Amino acid sequence: MPYKPQPKHKRLSDVLSHERTFKKSRALKQILAQASHHDSIEDRLDECLPELLRGELIVAGIEDQCLILHCRSAAIATRFRFEQDKTLKALQMRVGASRVQSIKIQIRPFTKKKTYNKMVKLKDRPELNNKTTEQRLDEALERLNSRSN
Repeated sequence: MPYKPQPKHKRLSDVLSHERTFKKSRALKQILAQASHHDSIEDRLDECLPELLRGELIVAGIEDQCLILHCRSAAIATRFRFEQDKTLKALQMRVGASRVQSIKIQIRPFTKKKTYNKMVKLKDRPELNNKTTEQRLDEALERLNSRSN
């Protein structure tokens, strides 16, 4: 059997490097710029919202200076409408009044709630500090078992 040389492989860093791809594609640059802009507006919105609403609203986009938000239920939308004017003013101070003139909220039942703001830290729950991981796991399994029966 004749010897076949191994094919030349690219380095992993070359394959994973996105810089060359970004330089070639103007559309990809625009999409990434929009995504980072979207994230920054979502972060600014969370800063402006009251504690109860943080993580409940998701920025869907901006059309004609109208910020479009999605939420999971009508109750959340109603709660937000009470705070809408205050939130809009605070958001305009952070992102500029020329970018956002109004807010429209839409109910999308299958919108996932952002959980990173609602996570309970162990230090905030003193009753859990004294228990070992195994004890907490046993209690959680017992609760789960009682719900399934």
